[in-house]
Amino acid sequence: MKFDLTTLKKSTYLDLDSFAKNLREYLKISIEMSGGHYASPLGVVGITVAVHYVFNSPQDKLIFDTGHQCYAHKIITGRHEDFKFIRQAHGISGFPEPTESNHDHFRVGHAGTALAIAMGLSVIPSDDWVIVIVGDAAFANGVSLESLLLIHKAKRPVLIIVNDNVHSISDAVSSLRTMNSSRYEALALAADIDFAGTINGNEPLDLAVKLKKLKNLGKSSLIHVSTVKGYSDEYASSNPFKYHAIQSVIRKNLPPASKESSQEVLSQFLINAAHKSKLFFISIGMAETAGFGRIVKDSKIHYLDVGIAEHTGFTIAAAATKSFDFTFIHIYSTFLQRSADALLHDIGVNQSPVVLLVDRCGLGAEDGPTHHGIYDLAILRSCPMMEVYSCSNNNLFNIAQELFWKKRSAPLAIRIFKGGLINNSEKTILDRAMGICTHRYGDNITIISHGRILEECIKAADILEENNITCNVIELIKLHPISENTVSYFQNKGPVIIVEEHAETGSVGNIIGAMWKTLVPLKQVYITNKLTPHGDVFWQWEINKIDSSSIAKTCQEFLDEIKL
Repeated sequence: MKFDLTTLKKSTYLDLDSFAKNLREYLKISIEMSGGHYASPLGVVGITVAVHYVFNSPQDKLIFDTGHQCYAHKIITGRHEDFKFIRQAHGISGFPEPTESNHDHFRVGHAGTALAIAMGLSVIPSDDWVIVIVGDAAFANGVSLESLLLIHKAKRPVLIIVNDNVHSISDAVSSLRTMNSSRYEALALAADIDFAGTINGNEPLDLAVKLKKLKNLGKSSLIHVSTVKGYSDEYASSNPFKYHAIQSVIRKNLPPASKESSQEVLSQFLINAAHKSKLFFISIGMAETAGFGRIVKDSKIHYLDVGIAEHTGFTIAAAATKSFDFTFIHIYSTFLQRSADALLHDIGVNQSPVVLLVDRCGLGAEDGPTHHGIYDLAILRSCPMMEVYSCSNNNLFNIAQELFWKKRSAPLAIRIFKGGLINNSEKTILDRAMGICTHRYGDNITIISHGRILEECIKAADILEENNITCNVIELIKLHPISENTVSYFQNKGPVIIVEEHAETGSVGNIIGAMWKTLVPLKQVYITNKLTPHGDVFWQWEINKIDSSSIAKTCQEFLDEIKL
């Protein structure tokens, strides 16, 4: 069956439910092969079919919030065949992507943006519509609510479809999750726009009839649409958290990871600490997804999930330090950007001793540019009195004990990543005073790194050793501030190359380079300002030349330049 606009537009109203059913089956098969978001795209198929049937994309602009609801939209708007390669290198993105199609109007992966985008697209008067499909969890985001109260100023009709499935990635946590029709009507009234009622949106027929009437009215309005996340799949609908995203068939058959993760180690540490101290743990909606599920369930830990409310979570954390021995906040690196004001004003200026667990540091793999965790160091370093750490090896538990298990008078952050910790060899030496850990020893060149890319640096050292080039490989544990003594130590280990899975701005290499007061050769390797596209993370490392082979080649070329 063809899933395109032409076929859909030729359908009758009575054909729509069948069209949606077949589209969902195609989605299931395709996502199982490629991997990707699963429960959310299934739940929004009915809404997507109804919207495209009634409105005229791309003249009428369709905006998704959160962006991964766009899967069915992509298929309908001419990317049927390409969808088999969604989120893969050189394939289409799992989020709206204007370079793919004129039916995608804004690149977006974070939640809470759609209503503001709708306002930006509605400044110039037009009869064309802007249609916003916003999930109930994203609708509770502060940016969404701020923008909602401005929609009445739009110069073109804006239709707000609240896709209410009572979930974020896990359960929705704001009071909006229990809102009934009358409360949504009150919100629309406060926003000075019409309320179009509540309707079931799992199947498109009834919704399409309703949308046609709203279109004929030509006025901005809000409609509350009830859906089931994971609709039509008994497993996904009964456990939407587990099936929020699924792995491809190939990855499902891979053996499980044998290395302990940062999240597992820190979870155990915090559970132990909670039996001795009063501990508060704040999640920005991702704790269970990230691997901190044990903390959520531990009765000794005071736990609060604030949902998609980064700024709010950070301000709560700053104030909570007045009542708790230790206050932790867990956030993905890519979402840290959204909390910058609260980090600086509420935590930094107040010198609140919050401990930040900055997760998913590094490139965003299949999620692509909107989810790269490569900008956080620049933000963290700008926070007054902030200390920043990273540990990629088995010393993490002991380092956490030294850093966390004492009273602090200033904030601290530790960068962690997805994947297993590096198993130390008998030659690994941790220098706590300088905040470094040496993993390899050699005479020809020194590689300095931090985070998960350290393992690629160790592999590069092994490659170079086969060519009779021996390397020091030094892991930076303390990333900020870096002492003069540490830099002086590095200057005696030259020539030096610093490899980072981070953007140039804010990188450790930039700081060390500014402190470098010697003629010892120094080279920096980092993620360039060019946006790295979505794809397997190993491929992303290769194109940024921070994989083991590229690092070894760069070291060899660096040594050759020095000899000249």
